[in-house]
Amino acid sequence: KTSGEFSILVTFAADGEYRIFADFTPSTSQMGPDGKRLPVTLSKDVAVGNLANYKPQPIGSTERAKTFNGYTITMTPSSEPLASQNDFGFTFEIKGGGKQITNLQKYLEALGHTVVLREEDLQFIHAHPTQSPDAPQNGKVNFMITFPEAGNYKLFSQFQHEDKIITSDFVVNVIEGVKSSSGGAMIHEGMQKQAN
Repeated sequence: KTSGEFSILVTFAADGEYRIFADFTPSTSQMGPDGKRLPVTLSKDVAVGNLANYKPQPIGSTERAKTFNGYTITMTPSSEPLASQNDFGFTFEIKGGGKQITNLQKYLEALGHTVVLREEDLQFIHAHPTQSPDAPQNGKVNFMITFPEAGNYKLFSQFQHEDKIITSDFVVNVIEGVKSSSGGAMIHEGMQKQAN
């Protein structure tokens, strides 16, 4: 809207504390090093219902292959252990009926979107696939993610196939790292044994 305001209808499944994120790119936003406009992310904490009814839930398992709405998705990191302050590739292989899905539709102008939240404080990362949505598909969608700090993170990814939105979620553990000048992952001395 020209007013700069928009609204959405949200139905909360249970009482508790929620954080709502609005992630958008203004047409007047600054340009990033890749030549694309930089996004803006806003958040707001809201309390829903009776907070006495809220019971914290486990973040989930670290299994790498799960089924979502009839689709099997396997998430594979480029290397492990995952260490903060370093770039890691993540491949999502999507299968339906035992076959690789090679005809994903564009969803919000990309082959998919991944939102990453850190368990401790809900730090927010939004990643897009590294491949062009117009390139030939091979049943896999690749993302590059840099985790700012150590911790448990949940990756929520969405893809579109035959007009259906597929939402997946995976949990990864990230150990403390240091930025590598060579581009490879580096971890603090002593952390390697803990990770193995």
